Amino acid sequence: MHPMPLIPTKSNIFSEDLESAYLQDSEERDSHKRVSSNGLFAGQTCKKVPVKETTSLILTKNSKGKKMINEYVKERKISRGSYGKVALYRNSKNGTPYAIKTVCKSRLSKVRVTQSESAMANVYREVSILKRLDHPYIVNLFEVIDDQKADHLYMVLEYVEGNPISNMSQTDEKTARSYFKDLIAGLIYLHSRNIVHGDIKSANLLLTGNGRVKIVISVSARLLRTRTMSSGDAPEPQLVLHPSAI
Repeated sequence: MHPMPLIPTKSNIFSEDLESAYLQDSEERDSHKRVSSNGLFAGQTCKKVPVKETTSLILTKNSKGKKMINEYVKERKISRGSYGKVALYRNSKNGTPYAIKTVCKSRLSKVRVTQSESAMANVYREVSILKRLDHPYIVNLFEVIDDQKADHLYMVLEYVEGNPISNMSQTDEKTARSYFKDLIAGLIYLHSRNIVHGDIKSANLLLTGNGRVKIVISVSARLLRTRTMSSGDAPEPQLVLHPSAI
């Protein structure tokens, strides 16, 4: 059985793009200072600004009758999935838009994904992983609102104004190479932190207004622990590309 080749490789048509992505990620990793967190979702974090953890929830309406979650005012629905729904909210204090993901804790706690885990455990894992991430090509998590007296958990995420790649028509090779480079840079970042995305597809790749790709992290993401991992360091990336893609 022939071993799978590692990337980047000089024989790859995208070798220069991949090498550039590796260098970019290496520079960003060197610039981040890792700190520990003892909050709701404790774990190593690489964020320059830690995720805000809010334990009090106030549901109201503003003067125009729009729903409010704490200081966030709802503008419109974005999407709905099996785990919850996402809507566009705007911070009433500074006008910043956010995508807020809402999940029902009681419902997901009753849904079994394995014999020992509920769907809600997947959500908490997703939050724990997002707390570790800070990268320009990955959708960022800013705040988690989890009031123990409330039945819903809210994830305040970066709002990406563009559409998923799945909604776009055909594009030229230069643009496709740019998308590919952003995607690979994001995956290298994840793999360097021993995180597997688990659900890369066009619907989870969002395009910003200036044409950059941002990866959406979902409940399929997993943090892989190895015997060689220490509490302070993430392993160097070992990104494997299937021979059919070379």
